[in-house]
Amino acid sequence: MNIDTATLLNTNPDGSSLRSISSQVLGAEDFLKLLTVQLSNQDPLEPVTDTAFISQMASFTSLEQMGDLTKTMEQFTGQQQEIASQAYLGKKVTLNISDNTGLPIQGKVTAVSTQDGEVFLTIGQNSYPVGEVNRVELN
Repeated sequence: MNIDTATLLNTNPDGSSLRSISSQVLGAEDFLKLLTVQLSNQDPLEPVTDTAFISQMASFTSLEQMGDLTKTMEQFTGQQQEIASQAYLGKKVTLNISDNTGLPIQGKVTAVSTQDGEVFLTIGQNSYPVGEVNRVELN
């Protein structure tokens, strides 16, 4: 039985429209839906073999593990960026951001903080994204 993936993912079991696909990436929910539909629509005289089913479950497990690994790596990268940014404390930095006179913002870094996973450096009374650092000097 040939089932169009885009149609399958866009329809409920009753045939009504479910959602539109904005990307070509299948997630864990999509994989489980495909597996459920495949099992419910299989030919009773020729059911899915055990090896095919195990292979599909292994694929699903790999998909979940890759998602978990991605989240862990994002957290680790953020933590490493914060730790590395602490090296700016007490040093004079020049940013890629200009002040109201058109000159690059520069000054001594007095604090390092995070907000919504992004690292900021405090220079004077203001905080700036660490990614805007252009130059670092000893005081």
